[in-house]
Amino acid sequence: MAEKNSITGAYEPLIWSIKVTYRCPFHRTSLDDNCPRCGRSWSPLAANSKPGHCAWCLSWLGKPMSEVDAPIADPYEMWCSNQAASLVGAIPKVSSILSADAVARGLQSLLGSRSAFNLSLIAEYSGCTRRSIRMWLEGSTRPRLESLFRLCYSFDITPVQFLGLSEQADENGKGASNLCSALKRFTNHPTKVRQNDIDRPSSRPRSKRWNALDLDRLRSALEATVDSGEYVSPRKIAKGLGYSSPDRMLQRLAGLCAALNARRNETTQARKLHIRTILENALVESSPPALRDIASSLGLSSSTALRLLEPELCDQILARGKERDHEMLEDVKSIVECALEGSHLLPFGKFCRQAGLSASLIDSRLPDQKKAYDQRYRSLTAAERMRKDESFRREVELSVSALRERGEYPSVGRVVAENPTLRYAGWYRLQGAILSATDAI
Repeated sequence: MAEKNSITGAYEPLIWSIKVTYRCPFHRTSLDDNCPRCGRSWSPLAANSKPGHCAWCLSWLGKPMSEVDAPIADPYEMWCSNQAASLVGAIPKVSSILSADAVARGLQSLLGSRSAFNLSLIAEYSGCTRRSIRMWLEGSTRPRLESLFRLCYSFDITPVQFLGLSEQADENGKGASNLCSALKRFTNHPTKVRQNDIDRPSSRPRSKRWNALDLDRLRSALEATVDSGEYVSPRKIAKGLGYSSPDRMLQRLAGLCAALNARRNETTQARKLHIRTILENALVESSPPALRDIASSLGLSSSTALRLLEPELCDQILARGKERDHEMLEDVKSIVECALEGSHLLPFGKFCRQAGLSASLIDSRLPDQKKAYDQRYRSLTAAERMRKDESFRREVELSVSALRERGEYPSVGRVVAENPTLRYAGWYRLQGAILSATDAI
């Protein structure tokens, strides 16, 4: 938006650039930060800045009154716009620079005039945190303009009066006029944002602060949770509504919180009973599951919670598990020892697969049986190899003898033709056996 004056031409009022100004105090219309033609945000210090025109597309920013939205009499928005105008108008009338402790002095005078209110109630009505107000009192930080306006609006005092600018102006013979009428005391209106501010991404969104108008909303949420029959933490409900410090408001709803806490105790007792039943059933099983498996089935990340709730049952399950492991090891040991008595052994891995045993378990828990099995397997394998070699030499000698009796030379081909079963022995092995047989004959 922009103003046109017959004498000065187009101009932009200074108060429009203040963030707490949500509406024009003269036309009572909402302020728009984006160009209605190109949609880009308004920049007062761009290279092509011109009062009343967009710095990007250079189009006129004004709108006919017929296209402007109908004025909405929002008390808080109009109060902020009028007080921003009063604050800007009071600054030139001040003879000295505003002191650094002006906010602290304003808070001290506010506390002195309303001694019945402490920092907690001031924080509740103003929508600010107690820590922020305490730091303002100490002078270590200064409030943002939005926080200052919200505080003044809550206690029916103008920012000019709060900062003491009206007193300095009165000393110079010039009083600062208040542009809005007094509103109800201790009302707290939630801060509004400018039009199109909702679409802007925020680098770090601020948490909401409690005020008196949120009590009914929290009460309704707590009552709905109580009626649902399920337990949800009151703090979680409050945080779900967008507030970060709900303790002070929850104290006012002690009855509903007590009902939810009773529901929590019932849920906890039922949960403990369910866990105990699961552990008792696991204890009577022939092969009790591990505690970590029970915890996983109950939705727990580890068995620590089970040990804390039912230490005796957990110890019994562990003892029963150790007994079962010992019995299982004895069974495995007997199977391995029975296999060692046989005249033929399979490779260890194949033997474990056929018997349904764990090779790593035998290797780690029964090392003696594993070593005995390996030695027995190697000895049987060596004996079988020697028997096959002796049989091979005997067959070669028979073939060589038959060829010599017929007066033929015992070549590899003739030996294979004499005994076809020798063709798979390999040429070098067969040639060596033929030479040995020839020398022996």
